Amino acid sequence: MWRELKSFFCINTNNTYFFARWLCIRAVGLVYVIVFSGVLSECKALIGPSGIAPLGTFFKMLVDQESFGFISILHAPSLFWLSSNLVAINVVGWCGIVAAVALTLNIYPRIALFICYIAFLSFVATGHFFVATQMDQLILETAFLFIFFAPSGFRPGLGLNQAPNRAGFIAVRWLLIRVMLEPGIFKFTSGNHHWLDFTAMDVMYETTPFPTFLGYIDHHLPHVYHVFEYFLTFAAELVAPLIAIFGGKAGRWVAFVIWTIFQIGIELTNNFGWLNVTAIALGILLLDDQMLLTVLDRCKITYFKSHTDIRSLKNSKMSTLRNLKNYTILFHSVLTLYFFVIACDLSGKVFPSVLVKSLNSWFSNFHTANAYPLFQGFPEHRFALEFEGSNDQGKTWRVYPFKYQPQRLDQICPFIAPSFPRFEATLQITLGAAPNAQIYPVVASYLLARNTEVISLFKYDPFLDSPPTMIRMPVYLLKFTDYSSYLKTGNYWQKEYQGVYTPMLYVDTNGRILQER
Repeated sequence: MWRELKSFFCINTNNTYFFARWLCIRAVGLVYVIVFSGVLSECKALIGPSGIAPLGTFFKMLVDQESFGFISILHAPSLFWLSSNLVAINVVGWCGIVAAVALTLNIYPRIALFICYIAFLSFVATGHFFVATQMDQLILETAFLFIFFAPSGFRPGLGLNQAPNRAGFIAVRWLLIRVMLEPGIFKFTSGNHHWLDFTAMDVMYETTPFPTFLGYIDHHLPHVYHVFEYFLTFAAELVAPLIAIFGGKAGRWVAFVIWTIFQIGIELTNNFGWLNVTAIALGILLLDDQMLLTVLDRCKITYFKSHTDIRSLKNSKMSTLRNLKNYTILFHSVLTLYFFVIACDLSGKVFPSVLVKSLNSWFSNFHTANAYPLFQGFPEHRFALEFEGSNDQGKTWRVYPFKYQPQRLDQICPFIAPSFPRFEATLQITLGAAPNAQIYPVVASYLLARNTEVISLFKYDPFLDSPPTMIRMPVYLLKFTDYSSYLKTGNYWQKEYQGVYTPMLYVDTNGRILQER
């Protein structure tokens, strides 16, 4: 076991990872193209000066809480401290997408990764709509660690003259193992009864933010199949990482196949943004060059072998210099263990409170070291809030249609992953997590004010004829119909009215937007 552990982390072995590194970094570049495309499409309406949660307001609030200084920057490490106007937002977003394209094309990969990390962190660190989700944390930590893993230079190709630094390789493999293993551990430690009584898959598909048609079909499969999915989940999150470490090359192939199938299944049924694509990309790190070339040989594909000096691959040695890079990665690994303990809610039993407060203040907001309690819990029921407007004193009401969230009974979410519509996801997730959130009245007030950026977040404007003077926010309980009902009616949902979220907003005779009492 000790021998296999050293082999897994490429200690005292001739295995090389040039192909895996090249493939993985290109995949990360593509993910960042998707990430920044989504940021640019929504940022004006979400965090722009006339958006729902303006950056200027956020920074002013932060400065009011504690005078501007080093601590404030640590709490929100962002380029937007320099400027939070719309030009700055667009410049940072476009710098990110240019860097992501460069990374995909293998142009200055280290510099491109650094820009991707800094640019996206600038959005994530500002909270509100860009508060760090698990997928945000994963892609940020991946970019940070890959800076140490990627080859340098303008167009390094496979980087055959730059074998991955051993510390950098250990760090990215450690990230992969944490992403695989920690969710399985947290599912048991969370105390969520669905993970303890084998019913998790019976409710997950109905309550996920963007369930697909395949998710609807999966929901109606027999409970015994959901139990199979339950065991597949833990095969991918507990068994696969262990056999990847201790099972040699055969074990890593098995782990890679299980992990990839598991992630594809989640993506097709639940639309979890770029989370699963990033997880699959990291899974490529399980495969060394010798494993990949063996498969290509069996497939009679000789192009890569003929264009690669295989001897240099076998004889390349990873640098073991104890430089700043190595110590940085060592410190990062220690931090990951610390944040794992924090996520397990054991910090008070393991660390003194002063240390916890200091480490959280100094490092948590950079998202370079994270815990991954993915899917440890989910809502018991699916609630949905809608915005309804009236321009005839409440005689008739028109619904503002979301682009992706289901509202009609015959509507199911399209396949949108790896894209992540942050506006609609935030509305859906916040509804269950924060019963008195102010985001909904704020959105309603912007709709009454005819804010074109906010209206563009919806599928279309239902008030092209004359503007609304009232907005109400009804809440519904949504449940999947049974499959026989779907075949008869074409309806995916049963919809039960639950009341209004907050009192109605209206425009008074003086043009002021007020809330009904």
